Amino acid sequence: MSSRGSNSRMSSIPAKLPRSSGVYMKRPSLGGPPMPPGGHHRPSLSRQSMAFSSSKGASAQDPRNINDKSFQKEATAELIEYLTTHGFNSPISSKLPSGKEIKDIIEFLFRQVDPHIVFGKLEDDVPGFFRSLNYPFQISKSALYAAGSPHSWPGLLAALAWLVNLLTYEEKAREIKEGNGGGFGYEGSGDLIFFEYLSQAYNEFLCGNDEACAKLDADFRVQFEEEKAQLVQQAEELEKTVNDLQAKLHTFTSEPSPLAVLESKKADFLNDVAKFTTIISNFQSHKEASLKKMEEKREDLLALKTEASNIAEENEALRQRIGAQQLSVAGVEKMDKESQILETRLHAVSKAAQELQKEAWDKEVQSANMLREVEDVVITYNTGSARLKNMYPELEARQVQLEMKVNSREEKPEDILGFNVKGVFKPLVASLMESIEKATRDAREEVLVMQKKLYADEVSFQEKSDEVSTLVTQNKKLEAQYKGRKERLDNYIASKAAQRAQFEKSLAEKQTTLRQKLNADYEIKLKAYKEEMEQEQAEALEALQMYAEHNEYIQQALSRLEDRAGQVLKMARRD
Repeated sequence: MSSRGSNSRMSSIPAKLPRSSGVYMKRPSLGGPPMPPGGHHRPSLSRQSMAFSSSKGASAQDPRNINDKSFQKEATAELIEYLTTHGFNSPISSKLPSGKEIKDIIEFLFRQVDPHIVFGKLEDDVPGFFRSLNYPFQISKSALYAAGSPHSWPGLLAALAWLVNLLTYEEKAREIKEGNGGGFGYEGSGDLIFFEYLSQAYNEFLCGNDEACAKLDADFRVQFEEEKAQLVQQAEELEKTVNDLQAKLHTFTSEPSPLAVLESKKADFLNDVAKFTTIISNFQSHKEASLKKMEEKREDLLALKTEASNIAEENEALRQRIGAQQLSVAGVEKMDKESQILETRLHAVSKAAQELQKEAWDKEVQSANMLREVEDVVITYNTGSARLKNMYPELEARQVQLEMKVNSREEKPEDILGFNVKGVFKPLVASLMESIEKATRDAREEVLVMQKKLYADEVSFQEKSDEVSTLVTQNKKLEAQYKGRKERLDNYIASKAAQRAQFEKSLAEKQTTLRQKLNADYEIKLKAYKEEMEQEQAEALEALQMYAEHNEYIQQALSRLEDRAGQVLKMARRD
């Protein structure tokens, strides 16, 4: 892994910002909104930064090649871009800044984190501030004392570039949380939730928390399934509503309207009334003609009976006359002739009487047949009147008599039918027609109201259909986005897992190599140390021996000196 790649990984990691003053508000002149107070920032030191710490209390080794000219050039460009876009008022140059310029830059960046920070000594504040930001590398006070010198600037530049990346990340994250998309193209709460999930998962992945990553995946999957279930339920409810509306619409379109039903009933009633009126009129005219013919035949029959009675009386008188007369041949012949004439006339009269009786019988049979037809028509009429009473209960309440009864012994039509057609039936039919027309008008108004309601239902149905289509499209879009993002996330996690495995393998190999090297160095140093110890012990023994010998020599010299001094003293006393 190159040093530049390590720098990119390190600079893109957010950290928890300090809360020295408890108030996070940026001055308007600095440009950009302040950082949110109490905002939740996840500690996200990378796996490299945790791996760089060899032991507790030891400073991590910066994997970035901070002395590389290209790294310094890119970091300087990022620093200048951030300062110019956030209201830094002092002049900025890509050349090596002076100590005062570095101090101004540091104070400006620190105030982006905490506008109320109070500065003391730069060399005391900067290391502690970066430690509070979880900056993984040590900033020495000597570099701050010599700020602006070529040998201290690369380390400070790397720290400032890291802080600029952290501030940029915080701004973008805050913009996304505020719901304006932050330039990332996230639209809607679903994308924001996915972004937060991805940020947390990536943060936990970098921290090595595989269990937390798995829990985040499970929670996000459960949340997505719940939202999907809610959308499916809403779609089902809308589909049910659409089906109900379609059923109502089908009912309205397939079934005849109340107006059409009433119009049909009205037409049936009018046809029945016209039919009954025609039948009754025909029956009345036919009955009148039949009665007239029967009267004529009855008169003819009476005339024939009278004539037959007269003939019988004449025959009886003739018979008496014949019995009283004295018959002669001429008289007998005359009587025979008269008798033949009378028989001929009697035969003709008898024949005419038989024809009249036959015609009268035929008329009686025809009258009986017509009477049966009248009875059938009356039965049909009574059935219709009963149906009419069922349809109009007010007729039953008013106790209107509509039934007809055929009385063949009567002569007048109203007496024959037992019902006054002109005085009762026709006014009743007119009243019913008027009520039917009123009901028709009411039904027409009701149909208009129902048509308006049907139109409103159709509009609502269309709106619901459009809403269902929109929800289905959104659901499909969300599913496609979820699948695409899940696939990209799986690929990303797989690649990062492969990188992690490769890194861990490389780290294990390096640790093994380092351990072997350290063991070898330890053995060599231990051996050299033992030899040195033995040599030092020998030298110490030799020094002790030399000291003892020197001490003995001193003692002997002192003894000799004392002896000589005594001798000199004795000699001096003698003199």
